[in-house]
Amino acid sequence: MARPKSTAPTKVRLNITVTEQTKAELSYLAAANHQSISELVAGWAARDARRLSRQTGVPVPDVQQIRLELD
Repeated sequence: MARPKSTAPTKVRLNITVTEQTKAELSYLAAANHQSISELVAGWAARDARRLSRQTGVPVPDVQQIRLELD
């Protein structure tokens, strides 16, 4: 019997290049916070986007707006 499709949002892969020191620091933070490195980066991005939005008065675009601009 086929497994039902998940309702979780799809994730996009992002590759970044960092030094060994930065990788070690990210791994340390991830272990200390019981989160993955991806979850840490997503949290930092969300906080910085909200902060920038408050400073500039420009609302944070939603995913659909970003996709339309990139096409």
